Amino acid sequence: VRLPVMKPNYLSMSVKSILALSQPPLNTSTAQKYLSYIVSFFKWLEVEGYIDKSVATGLSIKDDESKPSSRVPYSMDDLKRLFHHTELYTTGLAKALSETPERVYMPLIAMYQGMRINEIAQLYTDDIRLIDNVYCIDINKNTTDKKLKNKSSVRVIPVHHKLIELGFIDYVKSQRQLNHKRLWSNLELGLEGYATNYRKWYGEFNRKHITQDSDKTFHSYRH
Repeated sequence: VRLPVMKPNYLSMSVKSILALSQPPLNTSTAQKYLSYIVSFFKWLEVEGYIDKSVATGLSIKDDESKPSSRVPYSMDDLKRLFHHTELYTTGLAKALSETPERVYMPLIAMYQGMRINEIAQLYTDDIRLIDNVYCIDINKNTTDKKLKNKSSVRVIPVHHKLIELGFIDYVKSQRQLNHKRLWSNLELGLEGYATNYRKWYGEFNRKHITQDSDKTFHSYRH
């Protein structure tokens, strides 16, 4: 996989010109996910009779077995760049908390709670509950718009005390007072769940402000 994450200004460019930009390439897992959409589309065309046979059946991208695990944690220097030197967590923090709170809290939740991006993005305000005087996050599939990786992903975990200190519970309460059922009202359901647009934003933010290492993604907070 050599192509980078596509941007609007790339649409009028040739593949050769895009490669010449020497941008970090897509992760193999991301490229495989996009390819699966193409495979599914051609299969649908075949089933509906628009084509005789899918030309995409069996297409896949072989991962480089010599490459180390793609789940690489952020270094302390990466985290210092994020929390001490980005506008999001410094001069622009108040504005972000008011307009795009998910951009502030989702990395913190991933880091302190070890949750996956979609698990966080699809939270409802009712999923943060007080159990035996302990604030907990209930990770569940009790609505049809939620997706989890597997059965063991259903769990209840206590909210880290640092998140409480950073105002997370106060934020949850503010959303309930506004009668918001979902925790992040800016996030809409997409092909990849509620994290679809957030994932695109974070990918660009990550490369611009944190690291150029293509193996470091949102899930690097969890390792």
